[in-house]
Amino acid sequence: MKSTPKRRSHSRGSQLISIVSVSLVLVILGLVALTAVAMHQVGRQLRSGVGVVVIVDEVATDGAADSLATMLKSSPAVASTVFVPAEEVNKRWAEQLGDDEILEINPFQPEYELTLTPEYSHPDSLEAIAERFAAMPAVYDVKVHTEMARNVNTTLNSVLLILLAVAGAMLLISIVLINNTVRMEIYAKRTVLNTLLYVGATRGFIRRPYVLRGIAEGAIAGIVASALLAGFRLWIADTYAPVAEMLPWSACAILFGALLLVGTLLCAGAAWLAATRYLRRSYDQMFEI
Repeated sequence: MKSTPKRRSHSRGSQLISIVSVSLVLVILGLVALTAVAMHQVGRQLRSGVGVVVIVDEVATDGAADSLATMLKSSPAVASTVFVPAEEVNKRWAEQLGDDEILEINPFQPEYELTLTPEYSHPDSLEAIAERFAAMPAVYDVKVHTEMARNVNTTLNSVLLILLAVAGAMLLISIVLINNTVRMEIYAKRTVLNTLLYVGATRGFIRRPYVLRGIAEGAIAGIVASALLAGFRLWIADTYAPVAEMLPWSACAILFGALLLVGTLLCAGAAWLAATRYLRRSYDQMFEI
């Protein structure tokens, strides 16, 4: 009877360690997810800067040029359209060369500078859009920044792969941690559990308390992790406002709900697996850790 308080204290201590450990894992997963959200927003901004230049044919009439402008503006791939007269193109060219004198005979043609929507800023989409614009009447040539879009996509994909690898490693660590915690708890009660099996208790009956405890611990860990990440989001808003704009509260709310669900399923699943594996052992094997 004297050992009962010690066992309860040990059980509460192991539960506390499990909750703290899972909370830290969920916080890391949450930071990885927030980084992915921020990277997605940065990617959209970078893709929105990818442009297309449509050069108007010099023999095109004013009516044909106006029709071209209407077609470009009505395209779902175009976010904005800016018309640049030939004189302005000549002036820009002179500024880029560092020459103050504008060419008297203007060799340039008017053009439309288009800003595409992020959905159409992928390299494959850019090539298809360029071909479609080039086939329009009154178009002399189309210039596309395909290399920029390709570099943006490559960089974002590499970062996302790294984040996924980190998240997978954190999940694996948490599963191993919870599995060891449950195994130690079952090992401490191995004699009682074997007696229950001997009198006819099913494995499901014995396993149920550990699964329910795992659900509770996972839910608490999810709440703790969400609270810490919410505090981090508030700190970001006070310290780095531009970064906070890339992390809207709507996305954070979805993340918090996902962390609660992941924590619950993770702890419950790990507890079920650990208890099932240990209960399949014989009486002599139960005394082995």
